[in-house]
Amino acid sequence: MYRTEPQAGTLASGFDLFTTSRFLAFTVAAGLVNAMIASFLLLRLPADQAPSMSSLCTRAALYVAAGALAGMAGSWFYWNNPSSPFRKESPLPFPLFALVCAAGWVWVPAMVLFSEQVSAATAFVDMAGALALASGLRVATRGLLAPAPQPRSLWEYNNAELFAESLYRPPWDARGYAIAVALYAAGWALATHSNYTAALLLASSVFLFAWERTEPRERPWETRREYAQSARRLVKVILPAVLLTMWALLDGVVHRNHALAARDAALSAGAAGPRHKENIRGGGGISGFESIILWPVQEKKQIAAPIPAEENLLAKGTKQPLVLRFDGDYWYFQPPDKHPGPRALRTRGTPLAVNIRANNSTPLVIEAHQRLGAPIRLARCGEIQVAVENRGHNAGAVTLAVLLSDSSAPGAPSVYLGQQPVVASEPGQLAGLSASSANAVLRFFIPANPGKIRRFDEITVMFLSDLGPLEVGPQIAIEQFSLIPR
Repeated sequence: MYRTEPQAGTLASGFDLFTTSRFLAFTVAAGLVNAMIASFLLLRLPADQAPSMSSLCTRAALYVAAGALAGMAGSWFYWNNPSSPFRKESPLPFPLFALVCAAGWVWVPAMVLFSEQVSAATAFVDMAGALALASGLRVATRGLLAPAPQPRSLWEYNNAELFAESLYRPPWDARGYAIAVALYAAGWALATHSNYTAALLLASSVFLFAWERTEPRERPWETRREYAQSARRLVKVILPAVLLTMWALLDGVVHRNHALAARDAALSAGAAGPRHKENIRGGGGISGFESIILWPVQEKKQIAAPIPAEENLLAKGTKQPLVLRFDGDYWYFQPPDKHPGPRALRTRGTPLAVNIRANNSTPLVIEAHQRLGAPIRLARCGEIQVAVENRGHNAGAVTLAVLLSDSSAPGAPSVYLGQQPVVASEPGQLAGLSASSANAVLRFFIPANPGKIRRFDEITVMFLSDLGPLEVGPQIAIEQFSLIPR
């Protein structure tokens, strides 16, 4: 037998509307946060550098299931909390509520994986999850949050003024303006690479839009039919969520191996072409050197501060960022070498003022190395911001890739943080600036599971080009690093 109700509003009897809506929103948020925490702790990229599609599909399906189960567990904990108004008498069965919310939680693994890669896809995956969650909740809670309107009585109908409906002015509603402002703000956040802000704005606007546009059918409440409808909605979103998670895993593997792949490509290009020792020529009389090490120019009357002790570098409980002024060296060399040779020219200067180029077709490998006075634990650092200055019309977009390594550990393990474009170096960005410089801050996020490395004592910044191997050193200098605590 089906449990039926004459009106949708009957389910809301005995429950305060404000208390019910607030608790439901809190329970949904608790499940979402729990799913995100579980994803940050459990999700890992495949160890294989070239994983098969079957292994990616299996891993993605497991991650999607883990996200949904973690969200259900978080909501169930607060649903049965002693302070819960639904603990003794619930107007909505928890299994149905969890089934509806699972259609939104299955997107969390893909969102977390994209966020660790600092990808703009994070915002759009978050938007898809908000759309599925809002439409499902709107239908399932129609009896709680959208009671059926009372019909007009016969007396009110007979005494209504002529053309009253045409003269009716609806009340002012700010929700449409809020959605529009959020969409424009999300576009600005995406343009400035603020992916988390864009994700929050897009999810909020899409959730509000879907909530207002979803019109539940006026029909009696039947438990079996509600369960079947929610299950069908969940099945429809599982396959897209798994495919997106597979894409995020594959993209993460590509980003993880991008630095090594770029270096291997440069080595292959160098091995295929002729090798000349007089292959690098610098401006200002520097010519015919096999490699160059460029040290920053020392400032006058510079007072060197003592190197802080290990426990002072992002110690436990530190809230303020650790700012490190770049005082390392720039390496200019060519494949098949992996570092400057013993006869490298060692001089002082800045990439902003010199012009270093290759004399042949062999590409340049350009790296900047910053050594730390003491190692820093990766568990205490969540983000590294690289402040750069660009003073040149570079041919094509120049991207910077960051690699953290621990030189004191066996094998010198490292973790790749991905790459970020120097916005001012993209074509057309420096038009009209002549010789002026442009400053930029690039953000690199440290993954929750960095692999074998547990701490780092060296930061390597690699200069890459989207148009192929570099033949001319870009006029981009690193100013400082900001290490943001977790």
